[in-house]
Amino acid sequence: MPATKKKPTPEFRSEDIERKFWAGHDSTEFIDWQSAQRRKFPNLKPALPGFGGLRGGATPPPSS
Repeated sequence: MPATKKKPTPEFRSEDIERKFWAGHDSTEFIDWQSAQRRKFPNLKPALPGFGGLRGGATPPPSS
Protein backbone atom coordinates (compact mmCIF):
# COMPACT_ATOMS: atom_id res chain seq x y z
CA MET A 1 0.00 0.00 0.00
CA PRO A 2 1.54 3.34 -0.97
CA ALA A 3 2.11 5.88 1.78
CA THR A 4 -0.45 8.64 1.75
CA LYS A 5 0.42 12.19 2.72
CA LYS A 6 -0.84 12.98 6.19
CA LYS A 7 -2.13 16.32 7.41
CA PRO A 8 0.22 18.21 9.73
CA THR A 9 -0.68 17.80 13.40
CA PRO A 10 -2.13 21.10 14.63
CA GLU A 11 -0.73 22.99 17.61
CA PHE A 12 -3.17 23.77 20.41
CA ARG A 13 -3.33 26.67 22.86
CA SER A 14 -4.72 24.50 25.64
CA GLU A 15 -5.35 20.88 26.54
CA ASP A 16 -9.10 21.53 26.56
CA ILE A 17 -9.03 22.75 22.94
CA GLU A 18 -6.90 19.74 21.97
CA ARG A 19 -9.33 17.34 23.70
CA LYS A 20 -12.30 18.83 21.83
CA PHE A 21 -10.41 18.65 18.53
CA TRP A 22 -9.52 14.96 18.89
CA ALA A 23 -13.07 14.11 20.01
CA GLY A 24 -14.26 15.15 16.56
CA HIS A 25 -11.34 14.06 14.33
CA ASP A 26 -9.80 10.75 13.33
CA SER A 27 -6.12 10.51 14.25
CA THR A 28 -5.41 8.40 11.14
CA GLU A 29 -5.73 11.61 9.08
CA PHE A 30 -2.67 12.94 10.93
CA ILE A 31 -0.64 9.94 12.14
CA ASP A 32 0.66 6.96 10.17
CA TRP A 33 -0.10 4.22 12.69
CA GLN A 34 1.39 1.57 10.36
CA SER A 35 4.87 3.02 11.01
CA ALA A 36 4.32 3.52 14.76
CA GLN A 37 6.71 1.80 17.14
CA ARG A 38 6.13 0.61 20.71
CA ARG A 39 7.86 2.59 23.42
CA LYS A 40 8.61 1.80 27.04
CA PHE A 41 8.47 4.35 29.83
CA PRO A 42 10.46 2.75 32.68
CA ASN A 43 10.53 5.93 34.79
CA LEU A 44 6.80 6.69 34.54
CA LYS A 45 5.30 7.08 37.99
CA PRO A 46 1.73 6.00 38.89
CA ALA A 47 -0.90 8.71 39.33
CA LEU A 48 -1.25 10.28 42.76
CA PRO A 49 -4.15 9.05 44.91
CA GLY A 50 -7.15 11.31 44.55
CA PHE A 51 -6.29 12.28 40.99
CA GLY A 52 -7.75 9.10 39.52
CA GLY A 53 -5.12 8.63 36.83
CA LEU A 54 -7.76 9.28 34.17
CA ARG A 55 -8.02 12.48 32.19
CA GLY A 56 -10.90 14.45 30.80
CA GLY A 57 -13.45 13.34 33.37
CA ALA A 58 -13.44 9.78 32.06
CA THR A 59 -14.63 7.09 34.43
CA PRO A 60 -13.58 3.47 34.29
CA PRO A 61 -16.18 0.85 33.35
CA PRO A 62 -17.94 -0.79 36.30
CA SER A 63 -16.24 -3.96 37.48
CA SER A 64 -18.31 -7.11 37.30
